[in-house]
Amino acid sequence: MQLCELELLDREKRAAERRLKAARFPTIKTLESFDFTARPSVNKMLVTELARCEFIDKRENVLFVGNPGTGKSHLATALAAEACGRGYKVRFFRATELVTTLTRGPGRVQLPPAQNPAGQVGPARAR
Repeated sequence: MQLCELELLDREKRAAERRLKAARFPTIKTLESFDFTARPSVNKMLVTELARCEFIDKRENVLFVGNPGTGKSHLATALAAEACGRGYKVRFFRATELVTTLTRGPGRVQLPPAQNPAGQVGPARAR
């Protein structure tokens, strides 16, 4: 029975490695390598809860907002890598790459027009 358990563990490990490779992360980040003491504004308990990946099954979104250099990309990549380890498939896109993929590929998406400063969509109309 031990041999079967070892084989199963090895298969799960290799599957997680394949998911990490397929995700195309520029670099792999982990929650263990994030310095929470340097960023006290980051809620460590919330990030730890997100690492359980329950938000994925609930079809909830996670959005990191903050100034440059605050760890948003690190945390997002670390959570995605954790999801790979838990059996989820993920894919890393740079914003420009995602827009290009969505607008040029088969089944392309029509992007909405930009909003003007008044919050109106498209050209302003006189009334």
